[in-house]
Amino acid sequence: MTRKLLYAFVVIGIGLGVASGETLKGKILKIDGKSLTFQAKKAEAKTFELATSIKVYRMKKKEKEEVSEGLKAELFKTIDPEKGIPAQITTGDNNKVTEIVIGGKKKKKKNNN
Repeated sequence: MTRKLLYAFVVIGIGLGVASGETLKGKILKIDGKSLTFQAKKAEAKTFELATSIKVYRMKKKEKEEVSEGLKAELFKTIDPEKGIPAQITTGDNNKVTEIVIGGKKKKKKNNN
């Protein structure tokens, strides 16, 4: 009985791991048509294809808030190719971007001491 339960957990874990894809943190350097150029932390820039149904979110107070305009938002029209936009992307099984979460770095408070 215990062995069957253990095997069931292993199978479920493998299934979820394969379905979830990969999540990368870094910055978006460019979006054009059907591709996105992304630079992960301490890595070279890489171009990914965009999935047909991509979800775009923005972090607001530690919660994801959906961007209603999606990739057509003003934010993506004026990307500085050197600075980029801090973001996290999720790729699916076919290595296409399925989700973008825009999140800025927190500003450090100055210490007045």
